[in-house]
Amino acid sequence: MIFDPKFIEQLTSAARVCGSTPEFSCQFATALAQQSPAQLARINPLRFADAAGLDRERTLDLFVSAAHAGLFSFEWGLVCPLCGKIGSHSDSINEVTEDFHCAFCVRDLETLLDDTVEVTFALDASSWAGFNRHADFATNFRYSVSSSFLPLEAWLAYHQRHTVADALLGIGESITLRYTPQPGELLRLYSLDLHSSVTLKTADVAPSDTVQSLTFALKNNGFGEQSRQIEPRPLEIQITNVSEERVWVQLLRLVIPEILSMSAIGENHFGARLTGQRLLTNQVFRELYGLQRLIPDLRLRVKTVCLLFTDLKGSTEMYDRSGDLEAYDLVQKHFEILRAVVRQHAGAIVKTMGDAIMAAFPDPESGVRAAIDMLAGIQQLSREINPESLGLKVGLHAGAVLTINRGGLDFFGQTVNIAARVQGLAEAGEICLTDAVRLAPRCEDILREQGFTLTSEVSRLKGVEQERQIVRCTPN
Repeated sequence: MIFDPKFIEQLTSAARVCGSTPEFSCQFATALAQQSPAQLARINPLRFADAAGLDRERTLDLFVSAAHAGLFSFEWGLVCPLCGKIGSHSDSINEVTEDFHCAFCVRDLETLLDDTVEVTFALDASSWAGFNRHADFATNFRYSVSSSFLPLEAWLAYHQRHTVADALLGIGESITLRYTPQPGELLRLYSLDLHSSVTLKTADVAPSDTVQSLTFALKNNGFGEQSRQIEPRPLEIQITNVSEERVWVQLLRLVIPEILSMSAIGENHFGARLTGQRLLTNQVFRELYGLQRLIPDLRLRVKTVCLLFTDLKGSTEMYDRSGDLEAYDLVQKHFEILRAVVRQHAGAIVKTMGDAIMAAFPDPESGVRAAIDMLAGIQQLSREINPESLGLKVGLHAGAVLTINRGGLDFFGQTVNIAARVQGLAEAGEICLTDAVRLAPRCEDILREQGFTLTSEVSRLKGVEQERQIVRCTPN
């Protein structure tokens, strides 16, 4: 693909907005031009970066900035963690529902920004006009499943093995699927496009030759029912597509031992992907979309996020000694240091409060590394402004939160309360954290490697019923 000069100009401009360079945007565009139409229709930014040898965070920043400039669109997909199928998708976080239904697994799932929500990007449709998702069954299947789902090909092979009848229906078309089920056989009539299915349970009785008929009108909301009882005799299923799109329908045998075996492949069924949680902890997304028009009652859950609170000790005294203007400038310099560190470690500042911040990170390791660099940065600033003395107090906790709209995306819940209270226990130049952070992979090792002494203590935090094990991290 060859991009026109206007696209390159806009991409370069988007790179400047997110602090990237023209050279990086050129590398980005070169890698983008090598993508197939199918890849351009649904881009996994992390896999894109890995394949192109680009830094993941800089690549994500540029995708977000370019999307804000109108070069890409977002897709918020709700993905089943067992079968990888995209249960629904929308182009705005406002349309992400609090739960969704997996038509293949036939179960309702809770929407979790770090588990079942996957964000991809798409280039303008004219760029991938040559991609036909309905070209064949395999193409349609791959498009309907998360590209980061590790057992994708194994599941495709299962569907190809056990699909006994299938057809592509245009708008308004009708088709008849024919199959003779065996006694006790379990079947599923399925539409990948409309995320809908009907389970057909075959009675365990003697077979006969009499034809049985089923009729379905496939609407925008699917088949409109979840199960039917059938008998072990010739089956004719008449389906009329009254939805507003072309749909692929399949009649699939359900072989439970095979399904259970594939569902258990590895503890983590997904490779590199951009979850909703990771996007919400991206600083560029926060800055560019922080004033995005959000629905007032937006509420989405996050299973785990690492929250970091800071407080600047000595700032009040500095206002008294140095005057408002000089003290204000120094506090702003402190914010610049914290903002740069947060972004460097794949986090985002959720909000500032006086001379304090609340930041979010996709995992505890990133939060711990950021906390260490923050202390070093403020220590250096304090040396530069001698004889003034500044000290940063940092607190970390990880856990479940609720994402809500408070004039922007904010986090709410006991995890937030605990993180704020833990920060209050720290002295200047210290990091206090909970066991939820200390016991996370690599966190304790990183702190010790960076010369911190870790001391455990039990504290009762204000507003928290149970006592908490707190780890005080003091630099040697």
